[in-house]
Amino acid sequence: MDIFALRRDSAGEVIAPLNRDSGIQISLAPGEGVTAEVVISNRNAAHSFPPEVRDLYEAWVEFQVFDASGKAIFHSGYVKPDGMLDESAHVYKQIILDEQGRQITRHQIWTTNIKAYDNTINAGRSDVVRFRFKVPELSNGLMARRGVASKFSRSLVQSAITLRARVNYRRLNQEYIDYVLNRQKRSLKIPIVQMAEAETKLAVGGLVVINRSGSGSGTPEWKRWNDYGIGLLEQAQYGAAAEAFRRASAIVPTDPNLLVNAAIAEMQTERFAPEREQFRKAALLLDAALRIDPQRARARYYRALVWRADDKFREAAEELKQIAGDYPRDREVQRQLAHTFWALGRLAEARTALEAVLKIDPTDFLAYQSLSPLYLSEGRKAEAARANALYLLWRDDPRADAIAARFYVAHPEWSDERIGSHTHDQRSSRRPVLIGQHASPDK
Repeated sequence: MDIFALRRDSAGEVIAPLNRDSGIQISLAPGEGVTAEVVISNRNAAHSFPPEVRDLYEAWVEFQVFDASGKAIFHSGYVKPDGMLDESAHVYKQIILDEQGRQITRHQIWTTNIKAYDNTINAGRSDVVRFRFKVPELSNGLMARRGVASKFSRSLVQSAITLRARVNYRRLNQEYIDYVLNRQKRSLKIPIVQMAEAETKLAVGGLVVINRSGSGSGTPEWKRWNDYGIGLLEQAQYGAAAEAFRRASAIVPTDPNLLVNAAIAEMQTERFAPEREQFRKAALLLDAALRIDPQRARARYYRALVWRADDKFREAAEELKQIAGDYPRDREVQRQLAHTFWALGRLAEARTALEAVLKIDPTDFLAYQSLSPLYLSEGRKAEAARANALYLLWRDDPRADAIAARFYVAHPEWSDERIGSHTHDQRSSRRPVLIGQHASPDK
């Protein structure tokens, strides 16, 4: 966990990273609105956080701001006296719906139709969580010390406001526990496990001094930028992600993966840029990565996708074929190889690549969707019909999106939370646990 950045609401200026080894100086006005950007990374685990079953598990981010006297001036993600979680907290959970669009709150998975909401941090990925608050007004004692702020005096730093962030986890949400145990006339308080914590202090006045310890301490600055970029990329903030990866690469210019990360972000932006400028930027970044390590498969894979976008289909096919030979269990390489062969009219080779995808994952419905017309083109009608039937079996229910849409119409308080780059503040919507007529029947 890393309280990585502050964003000034008035100008949109981002101050990052906080707590860098060399220290940092910024200027904030008392009463000014700022947004703290907290990076949470899932490292050294082979599964998402939290793992399944997220409709019952309870994981959330707690964020507090204390003034110089220790009084809390902002608190998100608190636990209420009855054990229930703050209804506006940033949560990692899943909302599953039945066919009527009602939330399933008792884990009746046999009635599940679609996930309306599913927030998790996959292995090796990051999340950026944002909290907006106002810088407190200066006390009289601190006002008197503003004249010596440029000396970074110890007394000034000790008068700083404190930002504290935690990731908390509870094995089952309290509402579900109460429901189950009330039937047995019993009660139980589920322990809350603190998974990660970060804290930083900043002094308020004409000159603000960010402490050199706390959040981010011990993590190399390049990795902090990289984790931040990953979180932005996950939230479709592609331009900002590319810039974060470039900042990381500037610190460690010998690491080709950082350049590849920046290229991926640029490629994602291409869909919004018909002039292909982003693909040209990505090509330059990938070329730079391959100058560092010419055999870096990850860089070669994305370079092949850039070549294909630039109508260099033969070069892309040859590169992807070589990578597929080195990594035969990577289904995305096989899938992209199939699409490239298809564009070249080499349909038999496209079919072989798609069949390789199914050897890796026999439920890959996209592979079945593409295989059906390929089989038909070869006169293999029975296999085409079977592939189409398996596609219809494994694909997402086309009616499901309409069910999820009905849920959000009925419960608009969830609309902001489903946007990856949303911000929590004092006015954030309350999202109470849905029970009774608003939820799927218990049985």
